[in-house]
Amino acid sequence: MGIPVFPVHLVGLNIREYQGFRFDLPEQDIGRSDVQIYVEYRNPEDTSDIPYNVWAQLGQQSIRALILTSTLSNTHNNAVIESIVADLNHSDEFRETIERFIEHFDR
Repeated sequence: MGIPVFPVHLVGLNIREYQGFRFDLPEQDIGRSDVQIYVEYRNPEDTSDIPYNVWAQLGQQSIRALILTSTLSNTHNNAVIESIVADLNHSDEFRETIERFIEHFDR
């Protein structure tokens, strides 16, 4: 039995634009060179706080997992990416989640 096909009507959507960036974690910190991190964040001009999501992917695998959601106070200083990276550098939760992610998908 096939999957039923339903028409998709995209009417009245509340679309919000997000911005993002990607970086590779340094091998000397985690023991492997193929961990890619994707960060998506809300446009700082739209809000007083900047929510962001962090996704991780190993190498060319097709699995990307949401590993962390957090929020920064918007300082309106145009250094959003640097502020998010600094926040991640000081986050024990980020490091612990990365380690669990690698352990889970590196079996």
